[in-house]
Amino acid sequence: MNLPQDARSLALNNTTSAYNGSFLQNNPATIFIDSRSMSYSYSNLPANIHLGSIQNINKINRVVRAYKISLLNYGIVVNSETREKSHAFDALIELGYKKELKNILSVGISGGYLFSSITGFNSQLIYSKMGARCRLLRKKIGIGISLENMGIILKKYTDVKETVPTLFRTAIYYQPKFIPLVLNVDIINKLNENIIFITNGFEFYIEDGFTLYIGSRFTQKNIEGTFENLLLDYIDGLSAGIGVSYAKTSLDFGYQNLSASGYVLALTLRQRSD
Repeated sequence: MNLPQDARSLALNNTTSAYNGSFLQNNPATIFIDSRSMSYSYSNLPANIHLGSIQNINKINRVVRAYKISLLNYGIVVNSETREKSHAFDALIELGYKKELKNILSVGISGGYLFSSITGFNSQLIYSKMGARCRLLRKKIGIGISLENMGIILKKYTDVKETVPTLFRTAIYYQPKFIPLVLNVDIINKLNENIIFITNGFEFYIEDGFTLYIGSRFTQKNIEGTFENLLLDYIDGLSAGIGVSYAKTSLDFGYQNLSASGYVLALTLRQRSD
């Protein structure tokens, strides 16, 4: 539920929570679009795991609506004793709504349904996200807060107690006046585990139609540790990507390092229809 589902979010280490975003991801108050659009995303994760997402977004006056379907395919699982094959996957449907107030404050809410199946065991849950975003100084700076993944488990895999990974996120972005750059910083508190992450992302506008993305993250443990641990944590969480846009079409490519686990590659195609 916290996995970046589009290439830009992946390349920015999932820091798209205060600045404008064209994909329904974290804070629903930051969804932005100037017209109707369709987005198609694909991510290749370690262990031959694949993630695909389709999203439709439209705007009427100051109201934005988004609809998203995602499928995470873990592949075929083989029973070591019976050699019986089965599939493992997660399917997600999410709807989002955002309203702008006085061109300064935005509020948003989203809700979703997640169905998970692993070797014949199924789990289902419903969840919601809500957030707000305020922009100041001619939109050069913005602050966002969101409460994410508040959910109810409708069906558990087994009798073991499970919890929904609820997050409280505080985010800020800053856009310098004379530098073609946007700095994004998110502070994420995992409420179930009382763990804090700090992620940062930079968007460099190289020229018309080209954007460079760079991001990374820190954990609470390494922030409180030595400089060496801090540097290693930054390198292990490094992400990057590039965006290209022409006319009504944009293409984003993203990469994220997962340290010993490998890396993630993502591609997103977005097409505006009007």
